[in-house]
Amino acid sequence: MSEKHEKAVFSIDSTSHPPRLLKNGMPIFPMLFWQTSIEERDGRAFSEAGVELFTFTRSFQAYEHPFYVAEGTYDFSFFDGEIEKFRRACPGKYCIPRVFVCAPYWWLKAHPSECCQYALPTELYPHGTDRKYTQGTLHESLASERWKQDMGNALRALIRHIRMSDYADCVVGLHIANGHCGEWHYWGSGEKPDISGPMLKYTQDADTTPEKRNWDYYDRFYQAEYDAIIHFARIVKEETRGTWLNAVFYCYMPGNSLEGAHGAAEKLLASPEIDIISAPHSYHFRAPGDSASFRNFPDSVAAHGKLFIDESDDRTWLSLKKKHPQTRPLGASTPEDSLMLIRREFGNALTHNVGLWYMDIDDNTFHDDRLMAEIAKLHAWGVKSMEKPRPRCSEVAVFYDMRGNYYLPKCFSGLSPYNFMTPGRIDNLCRAGAPFDLYLSGDICLPEIRRYKVLIFVNLIAPSPEVRQAVDSLKCGGRTLIWSYSAGLYGADNRPDVRNMTELTGLDDFKLMESADFPAVGNVPACRQEPGVLPLECEHDFKDWRSVYTWNPDISIEILRREYARAEVWSYLDTPDVLQVSDGALMIHATEAGRKSIRLPRTKTVTDITADEALGKRQEWTADLKAHETRIYLLDPC
Repeated sequence: MSEKHEKAVFSIDSTSHPPRLLKNGMPIFPMLFWQTSIEERDGRAFSEAGVELFTFTRSFQAYEHPFYVAEGTYDFSFFDGEIEKFRRACPGKYCIPRVFVCAPYWWLKAHPSECCQYALPTELYPHGTDRKYTQGTLHESLASERWKQDMGNALRALIRHIRMSDYADCVVGLHIANGHCGEWHYWGSGEKPDISGPMLKYTQDADTTPEKRNWDYYDRFYQAEYDAIIHFARIVKEETRGTWLNAVFYCYMPGNSLEGAHGAAEKLLASPEIDIISAPHSYHFRAPGDSASFRNFPDSVAAHGKLFIDESDDRTWLSLKKKHPQTRPLGASTPEDSLMLIRREFGNALTHNVGLWYMDIDDNTFHDDRLMAEIAKLHAWGVKSMEKPRPRCSEVAVFYDMRGNYYLPKCFSGLSPYNFMTPGRIDNLCRAGAPFDLYLSGDICLPEIRRYKVLIFVNLIAPSPEVRQAVDSLKCGGRTLIWSYSAGLYGADNRPDVRNMTELTGLDDFKLMESADFPAVGNVPACRQEPGVLPLECEHDFKDWRSVYTWNPDISIEILRREYARAEVWSYLDTPDVLQVSDGALMIHATEAGRKSIRLPRTKTVTDITADEALGKRQEWTADLKAHETRIYLLDPC
C-alpha cells in the first residue's frame, strides 16, 4: 500500500513576472521527470534529487491500451496500473500524466467518415507497422465533432474515475496530447493534409490543392486544431473546478512541413484553459557545443501568464548502449559530455525563468550516479534561485510571424526556403554575446517591447495592419530594426509589392523579380525565392532609428555583433560560445576550449553553482573551459 498523500493544489501564478509554479500557494522550482512508465529505480532517484512532479506515458501505449473500449464503456485498468507504479516508485510525490485523446481503432472502424482522408493517395494503416509513418495513417480527423464528443465523454469519465480513486491526491493535472507524437501536429502533414468531410466544414470553399493553399485556407485549417485542444482542456477545468493544471505541446517554432505547424499559437496563448506550454528544444543544434535553443517562444508564453516547460530529451551516453541507438546527434556520447548537457538544459531553463523535465526517452539512461548527483545539486540551486527575483535583462527581441510562413514556397515545390525558419536559425543569436527574448509577432504590441534596443524580424513577410502600426511606433529611440527575407512584401490585399517593403522597412530600391537565387551560406543551402526580391542586403540610418535588411534569416554572428555594438547592447562575451543570461543567472556552454572573459553591466555577487564556488563581488571574471563545458553562475545584488 502506497503512503497517503498530502493533498495539494498546483497552480500557475500568472500575476508574477515571470509566471511561477505554485504548490498550495508557495513557489516551487519547476523541475520534473518523464519516463514512458515510471520505473522504481528512476522514480526513487529523481525523488531523492528533490523532484516533486512527474509525468509519464507515450503514444504507443494509448494505441495499445485505450481506456475507451466500446460505446459508453471504459476500462481504466492500464491507467490505474501506471499510477500505481508511479506511487510505489515515488511515494508522496505528484504527477501530471500524459493523456492521449486519440480515437481507439474500434471507433475509427465504426466511424470511417470521421477519419482523416488525405489530399494525396495514402494507404491507411495503424501504428507500429513497418511503414513510412510509424504512428500510422489511420486516425480521426481533428475537425471531427463526433470524435470530440465521444472522446470528451471518455475524458470526463477518466477524470471522475481518478477523483474517486484512492490515488486522487497524487494527480494534479493532465498533459492533453494528440496528433503526431502527441504534439498536436496534424496527422498527414506535409503535402497531404486532412481533407475529410469534417475538415472541409472548416476550410469550406478554400482550395486544398498544394499550390493553391493560401492564408485563408491555413487560418481555417488551424482553427480546427485549436478548437479540439480547447474542447478537451475545458473539460479538465470543468470536471476539477479549475484545480488541475492543463499542459499541452504547442507554439512550436515554424519548421518542417507547414501543414504540421502550430498556426493557432497566438489564439492558444490567449486561452485561459491552458496553463503550461511545452516543447522539446532544437533537434538540429543539440550536440555538445551547440545551443539547444528553445523551439518555442518563452517570452510570449510568459507575457500571457503561462509557464513554459522545456522537454529536455538530450540523450545521455547510456543511450549508445542500447540495441538500436539513435544515429543523429541527439545528445552525448561520453559521461563527461552527458554531465555538461544536463547542465546546459538546466542553465537554459534557469536563465529564462522556465521549467524543464528531464526525459528518459530511451529508458534507463540516467543510471549514472554522477549524473543523478548533479541533478540533485542543480535542483537545490534552482530552489535557492527562487529566493530573489531574476527577471530577463535582454536588450534584443526576436519576432516570428506564424502567418508569414504561409507565403513561402511549400516543401513540395523543391525550391523551399521554408526551413530557413526552423529553430536552427536561432543558433547564431545564442553565440553573439548578448541575451535575446523570443516572441510571436502579435506581441510586438505589448508595452514592454519598448525597452529593447534591437528588434529582429525573422519572417515578417505579411504583417497584419496592427503589427505594422506597432512596428511604426517603435521606429524611434535610437532602436535598430533588422529585417530578413522579403519583410513586408505582402500587404492587405495579399499581393506581393515592394512598396509594402519600403513602407515597413523605410528602405528604397527593392526590385521584385519572378525569382531570385540565394547563395549557400553557413547551414543554409542555396535555394530559389519565388517571387524574388533584390538587393540581398541594404541598410540606412534615419534620424532616430536604424534599418538593416538581409535576405538571410540566419543572420551571421558578425552582423549581429556589429549591430549590437552600434545600438550599445551590452556584450557579455567576445567568444562565439553559447550564452544565456538573466538579471540573476548566467550560463556559458563552450563551443571550443579556451579562456572565456565575462563582463556584466554592473557589479554582482557571483556564485559558480557548477563548481560550488563563491566568486564574491564581480563585474568581470575569466574562466578556463574545456570544449563543451557548461558553467552556470547565480548573480545576486551586492
